[in-house]
Amino acid sequence: MGRGNGRLLAAGATVVLLAGCGTSGEAGSDGEPEALSRKQAQSVVPDQEAMHGWRMTTKPSALPMKGIRQGGVCEGATDSCKGARFYSASNFLQKNKSSSVSFSLVAYNSQQAAGAAYDAMWKLHSKSMAPHASKIKLDTEERSDARLGVIGFKGEPGAVVQMRVGTALSWVQLRGVRKGAFDEELVKDLATMLDKRGQEANNGGTATTRLRH
Repeated sequence: MGRGNGRLLAAGATVVLLAGCGTSGEAGSDGEPEALSRKQAQSVVPDQEAMHGWRMTTKPSALPMKGIRQGGVCEGATDSCKGARFYSASNFLQKNKSSSVSFSLVAYNSQQAAGAAYDAMWKLHSKSMAPHASKIKLDTEERSDARLGVIGFKGEPGAVVQMRVGTALSWVQLRGVRKGAFDEELVKDLATMLDKRGQEANNGGTATTRLRH
């Protein structure tokens, strides 16, 4: 693993899925996942327990979309907020202060609504990346995109990841304070963790997958 690396905590494996209990997020009668509850949407974005080696700067929270300024979530892509139920987010600073990461999620009322919003939301969230930013191939269950590039005048790296898991879209936004602050492996580790947490919630449980140094 490279600088600022992390690993997914498991019991004898790389990743462990610890399914919890719950009703929302389980497959409906037509076999498609149901919309996430507010509690499940909040559980997907990591808390301090999930982020070994990082210090939480903003606690996980989930707010009803009707109660927040949607332009701040879907700026320039407001149609992508159609069918959105909740917005959740949490933020962290690496303990050596070399990098910061933001996790966020929009939970929709259906898988179709999440899928329809994907392209516009990716255009919005990836606009900070330079055109020559490198593509990163992620090992996710459903559709995903990731870019890694330079965002600072002194070569500071930045990365953005977008994924769809069931009825939700989720993001990882990573920023380094100096050149070489993190590498592609850290981006993949953080994305995989968030993807697994999303799967756990969409399977009807509470997200529990963690990252370890």
